[in-house]
Amino acid sequence: MKDYDVYFDGQWLKYHEANVPLLTHSLHYGFGVFEGVRSYATKQGTAIFRLQEHSERLLRSAAILNLPVTQSIDELNQAQREVLRRNHLTNAYLRPLIFLGEGSMSLDPKAAPVHLMIVAWPWKNLHHEHEAGINVLTTPYRRQSGAPELLKAKAIGHYLTSGMALQAAKHQGANEALLLDAEGFVCEGSGQNLFMIKDNYLVTPASQYALEGITRASVLKIAQDLGMETCETLFNLEALYQADAVFLTGTASELVPVLSLDGHVYNSGTHPLVRQLMQRFSAIVNGEHDEYQAWLSYI
Repeated sequence: MKDYDVYFDGQWLKYHEANVPLLTHSLHYGFGVFEGVRSYATKQGTAIFRLQEHSERLLRSAAILNLPVTQSIDELNQAQREVLRRNHLTNAYLRPLIFLGEGSMSLDPKAAPVHLMIVAWPWKNLHHEHEAGINVLTTPYRRQSGAPELLKAKAIGHYLTSGMALQAAKHQGANEALLLDAEGFVCEGSGQNLFMIKDNYLVTPASQYALEGITRASVLKIAQDLGMETCETLFNLEALYQADAVFLTGTASELVPVLSLDGHVYNSGTHPLVRQLMQRFSAIVNGEHDEYQAWLSYI
């Protein structure tokens, strides 16, 4: 990526030129927010999926952490389009990041300047090597709890627990980790939301600790448009073990079937409702459904 153009505080630099000091505040204390955004090669041209929603969530996250951002949402959207154009990218992953630079080693962030960067690179799918589905394990790590408003931010520091849970699951031979919330209810994967299907109902956790995922919201809307019954509610592991099918959703992984959870086997990869949702989602992001064109921002 050394020759890629990246956006850094309103300027365009080469990747290897966009350096930060060793005393960057966010490097030490995790103060920062980010987004994961996807673009796709469609017949109508390269398009970013739900760009406006991702940018709005990024700025909401920054506001929750009291990080003042000088760029407008239009400037943020334009910069994400431009990073794809400059680097001739089509199927790509974009990473906008707002963080605190060098200014003070105090926990008080006010003396540290706020920076905004955007990087993009080619991307397939987080689990593209496991097209049939993945195996998941529940780990002892719980999704972070605390002030509910803080947990609504897609903040850097929230992902320490997720990373530890994923390491623990992979150490035991699984592909992904499942985290419970502070009350012991099913919450989410290490970086994905979770859905289960039971008796043709599509159910997703209503935990206040789970990220309000944009792909999650998209799947709920698609399912409703297809006439499926959907439900957001709290449920425990026992209910999840008895599901007919389970799958995870996220920007990086899209929709990925869960073949097993803690040794409980599902037919998620072949379940007709899962297949229908996966096919419809794929068609939408590739620009093949006119009624969802508003979800695509062409560059």
